Order: sequence, then structure tokens, then C-alpha cells
Amino acid sequence: MLRNSLIKHSMCLVLSLLLLLFLMSGVYYKTYWLTIPSVIIFLIFFPILLARRKETQTYISLRQVLKDKLLIITFVILLISYLILYYIVPFYIMPLVDEENRKSLHFLTSAILRDSKDDDIEKTQRIYEWMIDPNHLTNIYRDYKIDNYIVFLLRPPFMCLRLTGEKYPLWVLFSKCGACMEYSLLFREIANSANLTVSVHNPGEDHNWDEVLINGEWIIVDSSLPVFNPTPDFYEVKRNLNVSYVYGEYPNGTIVNLTERYTNTSLVKILVLDEDNKPIEFANIQFYSFNLNNQEREIKHLECFTDQNGSCNVRLGGGKYKIKVIKLDDFVGYFNEVSFELIEGETKGVTMVLKKDLMHITIHPFIQRIGMEILAPILGFTWLFFLYLLMRKVIVAINNLKHRSIKT
Repeated sequence: MLRNSLIKHSMCLVLSLLLLLFLMSGVYYKTYWLTIPSVIIFLIFFPILLARRKETQTYISLRQVLKDKLLIITFVILLISYLILYYIVPFYIMPLVDEENRKSLHFLTSAILRDSKDDDIEKTQRIYEWMIDPNHLTNIYRDYKIDNYIVFLLRPPFMCLRLTGEKYPLWVLFSKCGACMEYSLLFREIANSANLTVSVHNPGEDHNWDEVLINGEWIIVDSSLPVFNPTPDFYEVKRNLNVSYVYGEYPNGTIVNLTERYTNTSLVKILVLDEDNKPIEFANIQFYSFNLNNQEREIKHLECFTDQNGSCNVRLGGGKYKIKVIKLDDFVGYFNEVSFELIEGETKGVTMVLKKDLMHITIHPFIQRIGMEILAPILGFTWLFFLYLLMRKVIVAINNLKHRSIKT
């Protein structure tokens, strides 16, 4: 009798710890289809089912779970919320808000620069001071983010939807929150409205700031840190890392390479060959940096295609990198990867051989994206179902222990 009681208590404890472990994992990975179901299971489902004291059936069939209206309704709500947040807002709402705010941007700029002199440095300082005022924008850099898009805060506005790209910067005037990307893009728009010339992005090390051309010289303005007019080596010294690649993007979409202004660079000579050592033309080469916390980050706006000799040359700052080469034939192709460390001032030769085998097969990025978008809700429902089933087993174990203690 005592042995059976210990076994049941142990099983209840194990199931409870297992459920807690999976719930914490869902919250830790910070993705919509893992995090939100985990939170709902813990905050809503658990109290509701715990109140169902009659549930003591040890065996719970798949059909029983799928018939539970609470589970199905929850998934439908999650799916609708997902479609609204991840599709309707970024593709329809953000463009409309950006367009409306653009019509009144000059009024905002005039208000910021009211009573200022016709001097570019004073204009820049006025905009910078407006940007760093927490009454105007909330910096969400250290707050909890889901997919680096949905941000939850313990202060107004409590929830923030970040930009999913660089197209609609004036959305930030509505959301009133953001991190370095939102700050730099909004500063650029306001500064451009004030007839100032601006830039800058550093994707490899996950940071953005601006440059303003004043009296023929570029000065750095970083309203998210915030810091005004530091020297270009500030980002390597302050953040204690190597800067890989820096580019400037003007409001008209023009992109310029500014890496050599911020760090010493090295020449990387890439040669792409097939298995017969023949050069491959039009192979797409993508670059990834490990310079920030040794985590892989794609260096956007730095990809090149090999010439007829199979070669591609780029300049990068020192540090650790990965190069990925892809050669697509319509929707299917092959890839290869290589990692290396780059020392500033030295020339690095990298030869990559594309092998046509199953280990190196790939499909078009567009098809990959469509596949992931379809797969995400399916995996989300699977995760929700798994947590729900495990939670019901925990509830049954708890209720059985309660009934047993009452009988004794």
C-alpha cells in the first residue's frame, strides 16, 4: 500500500516537473508557436482543468483530447492572431500608417526645430534630443521579444510591434517604441525632412546608427545607445568586438560600403569550383558574422555572384565568419559552407567546391519560406496538443492523489 502511494506520488512529481520543463522551454525559445501556447497552457488551461476535480481517468485517448472544444477554440484564436500580427499588420497596416504619418512629417520636424537657428549641427542636436526623450520613444532593447517582433514591456506601451524590415520607418511614430533599427530609421526620416543627409547599418554585429553630413564632414549620431558624435572606432572599442561590415543607406535607397571608415579591413578572395575543378559562374555567396557573442548573424546587403572565373572578392573587418555558396537551377540547387577567421590587413583565399549530392542539396529560398510558413502552425498545434495532453495527465495524477487521501 505504502509502495503504491510512493509510486503514484513520484509519477505525479515527475509529470509535473516534465510539464514545467517544457513550459519553460517554450518561453525560453521566444517564438510565437512555442511561447504563446506555453503561456496559455500555464495561465489559462491549468487553472481551468484543475477546477475539474472529477477528472480521474488514467487513460486519455487522442480522440478525447481532439474533441475538447477548449483546445480547438484556443488553436483557432492563436491562428487568427498569428495571421493578423504576422501578415495583416506588417503588410497592410504598417504601410497605411507610414503613408499617413509621412503626410504630416514636416509638421513634426517643424515642431522639433522650432526657434532653432538655420544651422545643421543645431538641427541634428535638436532631432537627437527629441529621439532620446523617453516621452517620445521607448527603447525596448533589453525587453522580452518573441521572434524579435512582438515585445512585451512592464511600462507603456506594454506591447510593441517592431518593424519587420526597413520599408515603413514612420510606423514607429505610431508604435512609439523600438530598438536601434527603429531609432536609426526614424532619425533618418526626420533628418531628411530637415534637409540633412544621413546613413548607417551594421548587420553583422546587429546594430544600427546614423551619420549626418555637416560642413563636409560625417558625424555619428546613435540615438538608441544614446551617443552623439563619437569617433568611428567607438563601436569596436565600446562593444569590445570586431566590426565586420558597415553600409550606409540613404532615403532614396542608395547603398554605399562604409566599412573602411569604421575598421581595418582584409581582402577575401573566394573561388567556387565544381567537382571537376571548373569555375562556377553566377553562384550566390552569402556571408555570416560570429563577431557578436560568437552567434551567427547574416550580413545583409553583402552578397555577391561569382564571375566567369568563379571568383568573388570582398573586404571585411577582422573576426570569425562563415561563407555559404548556393547555385540554383530553377527551384533546386546545391550549396556548401566554410568557416574561417580573418586577421585585419591580411588577404584570405577561400576555395569552395560545390558537390552535387544529397548532403548539399537545397531549394529556392522562396519555397523554403512558404514551407516554413505552412509548417509553423502545424508545429504550433502539435506543441499545444502535446502540452495539453501532458497537463491533463498531471491534473489526473493530482486528482487521483486527492481522492486517495480523502478515502484514507
